Amino acid sequence: MDQNREVRLLYIEDEAGVAYYVKRQLDRRGCSVEIAGSGEEGVEKALAGAYDALIIDYRLPGMTGLEVLDTLRARGVAVPAILVTVLGDVRIAAEAFKRGAWDYVIKDMDGEFVNKLPTTIAQARKQQSLLAERERLHRTLEENAVRLSSILASIGDIVITIDEAGAVESVNPAVEALLGYAPDEVIGRNVSMLIPGLTVGQRTLIGDTPHEILGRRKDGSPLALDMKVTEMWLSGQRRFVGVLRDISERNLVLENLRQQSEALARSNAELEQFASVASHDLQEPLRKIRAFGDRLETRYRDVLGEQGKDYLDRMTDASRRMQELINDLLTYSRVTSRAEPFQVLDLGELVRDVVGSLQIRLEETGGRVEIGALPAIEADPRGMQQLFQNLIGNAIKFHRPEVPPIVTVEAVPGEDTIEISVSDNGIGFDEKYLDRIFRMFQRLHGRFEYPGSGIGLAICRKIVTYHGGSITARSAPDKGATFLITLPAHPPLSV
Repeated sequence: MDQNREVRLLYIEDEAGVAYYVKRQLDRRGCSVEIAGSGEEGVEKALAGAYDALIIDYRLPGMTGLEVLDTLRARGVAVPAILVTVLGDVRIAAEAFKRGAWDYVIKDMDGEFVNKLPTTIAQARKQQSLLAERERLHRTLEENAVRLSSILASIGDIVITIDEAGAVESVNPAVEALLGYAPDEVIGRNVSMLIPGLTVGQRTLIGDTPHEILGRRKDGSPLALDMKVTEMWLSGQRRFVGVLRDISERNLVLENLRQQSEALARSNAELEQFASVASHDLQEPLRKIRAFGDRLETRYRDVLGEQGKDYLDRMTDASRRMQELINDLLTYSRVTSRAEPFQVLDLGELVRDVVGSLQIRLEETGGRVEIGALPAIEADPRGMQQLFQNLIGNAIKFHRPEVPPIVTVEAVPGEDTIEISVSDNGIGFDEKYLDRIFRMFQRLHGRFEYPGSGIGLAICRKIVTYHGGSITARSAPDKGATFLITLPAHPPLSV
């Protein structure tokens, strides 16, 4: 017995001398023994106390030891009980075991049976512990089975188990929702009734990679499924667990995306055709107008008179503005149709190149561009150059009279996005016009005050949108403007 723990025992014995003799012997062996003088008293104490084992004499007044066993079991007492008797009758022993006794000890006249009790009690308690553990494991398995069954019943995918011959051993209720079969209609049948032509055990189908297959509904119609198969061994026999997912909606979405992609390709082709027309057919008449205008200017300006000179200047200016408008429209249409593949760009170097191309305008206005730390990004080089050319060019153009423009380009890299700001000290604008300034042909000022086609910021928004980002601005009249560009740190694939 465990010497490190006092064992609590209840001894039900009507002979006081025997009872106290056994108590003294067991107390010396590290036990704490309580005595009950009758079966009724024993039942009462067993129900009220917490004992490690019960020792019950077979012959008790009023209630026999077997009746005590019956009563305790009926009342839910699961403490190991050992029946003690002077009778070596196997029938009594069998009856004792039948009624829940853990062991049966013959009470000899010289009291030697007491020496057997510690070992018997220890064995009974060990057996009880093992049985309790087995019961706990059994309950855990039952709970896990119920939990697993609930999970399988709640998910929308078909989960199916088949043997090496292809016979279905189990399947969850999703089979009825997706294929129209009740689980009982499928279990025991070959899996080919659900997946025609499936080769059970095919190595190329086993693993974490899903495979697209065609299932067959009960009404015979096909259903697109993703199937993932796992191989396992149970009791030395190979089994396969398959997870089947309905992908019909996904395929429909993919088909819609394909159609949209084709429509986009056609649209791009039409834009490219327009660009070709705009760059050749539309510009040819303009070139002739400007060429003949230049000849008139050179050869006949002195004889045109003041009104004729005014007409000539207006014609030349209109053709120039029309040329700029066509060029800007070409730029807008080619943001996506002629975009270059994304590549890693040093934004600092790119912005410095843009500033270099604007150097003459900066010298004319006495302005400067301050460039902060800019990260490397993945982007379309031509698009990014056009974006900063427009934003910095606007910042120089819309400067306040007699105030040299100061432009600041900065960036704040984040975990998922990069925020770039282009700020100036120019004339600014009222933010109620914020949405308007990014539309095509929208101007807040007359063309004689500030030249341009009114497409520059629309081009900027299209470039940023193409890169999966967004653009906005903060401003106030005579307080300058800050344009904020947010780009994804990991941009979508270029198209």
